[in-house]
Amino acid sequence: MAQNKPPKPSTTPNTYDLAQGPVISVSSASRGLKDAAKLVEDVAYEFAACLDADSLSELIVTAADLTRLSDVMGRMAARQA
Repeated sequence: MAQNKPPKPSTTPNTYDLAQGPVISVSSASRGLKDAAKLVEDVAYEFAACLDADSLSELIVTAADLTRLSDVMGRMAARQA
């Protein structure tokens, strides 16, 4: 016998949720991305001996991508100032 269960609410934010959320500055976003890049890089080097080459490469590439995004956001912040 089928049970009628209420639908599970989505945990993925939609456009409305994001628009209503807290607003952060571009410079804060840039700093946050730079911090995240440093953290990913630290994890990569801390666990280098335990990771296979592909995983280590992915972490290093991710850190580089975050750094590039941080740089772009930093330039945006400088233009807004």
